[in-house]
Amino acid sequence: MLAKTKRFLYLLALLPPTTTLLQGQDIKLKPAGTTYARAQVATWLDDLHFAVGRWDGTLTIFRTPQSGEFGPVLIFDGLTPSVQPVQMVLAVTPAIFITSNDDHSLAVWKSQDAHYSVLQVANYDKSLGIANSATEFDWQNKKWIVTGHEQGIIAIWECKANGTLALRQTLSITSPNPIPSPYPLKNIRGVEHWKDGVVVTGGEDGDIVAIDVSLGKVLFRSRYNPSAQRGINSVSVRDDLLLVSNCSVGNADDNLWLFEISDGGFKKLDAINLKKNQQLPQVFDFSAILGSTGSGVIFLASTEEGLLWLGTVSSGKLATVTSTQVSPTGGAALSFDSSTHEVLSVAYDLGLFDITDSTPSKH
Repeated sequence: MLAKTKRFLYLLALLPPTTTLLQGQDIKLKPAGTTYARAQVATWLDDLHFAVGRWDGTLTIFRTPQSGEFGPVLIFDGLTPSVQPVQMVLAVTPAIFITSNDDHSLAVWKSQDAHYSVLQVANYDKSLGIANSATEFDWQNKKWIVTGHEQGIIAIWECKANGTLALRQTLSITSPNPIPSPYPLKNIRGVEHWKDGVVVTGGEDGDIVAIDVSLGKVLFRSRYNPSAQRGINSVSVRDDLLLVSNCSVGNADDNLWLFEISDGGFKKLDAINLKKNQQLPQVFDFSAILGSTGSGVIFLASTEEGLLWLGTVSSGKLATVTSTQVSPTGGAALSFDSSTHEVLSVAYDLGLFDITDSTPSKH
């Protein structure tokens, strides 16, 4: 009996203190908040600096590593004025960039002597929702900014010489026949300048749309896939090529689409399904980018399996070259610097990749 008592006291001593002292009390762990630190957007500001916007509302700016440094160095850590998740970052000039702020404003940022501050909070009507995407270009002796928004509306801005924005027009481009998705969203996830003041957008309602900015008029639109079950996650334009990413459902679907743009509309050239595990019921293509190296046009894509894909575009066809794991799961935010051929990939970790190409340039 004594041996059993000693054994019981010995086991009791091994239990955590809270188990013995609080036994029988009504004590609970009550969630008080969670910081979701996955990146939503990453953008090169110039060939040495880039910005990362995250779901926790933080905006961080890094410079590329110098000799002897392990990786990119954090030089600014801040928040948008609204402290809302950052869904869009757009570089305008080496000293000016724009971010989403909340559902009725943008934040215009200015850098001076490595110090970053908000130059302007540019307001718009709340019916547009938060900005999901943006592009900038010069046309008719003006600098234009076009932002794509949560409720399927674009905002057309004029950027003044001092970097501040003036709203010129808003235009709803929602699909008259949205895709039959279980997620009936309208977000404009991509907007890119094509040529001569014409931008191309891609929305979660399933349509790619060309808009003449100076006229504030839709020129043409098309469903990216007549059998689409999910909306568009990103678009990228290079010359007359348009790359569209989406979520593929089943093995017969594709999550990367290539089109040719002309004054007559969009012409489908090719489509592929970036998917390593063929047993997955769907694969989300989070972001896709067209770029170029010495050998020609390339594409980069980030998918739900945590993979960064590199491929080529030749004679209207998409072909994968390689893929690498950049996240345990889920897509990473991507950005490509065409001058240095550096790829920025940010999910939780932040990775830089150099695209090496020994093929002589065709240009």
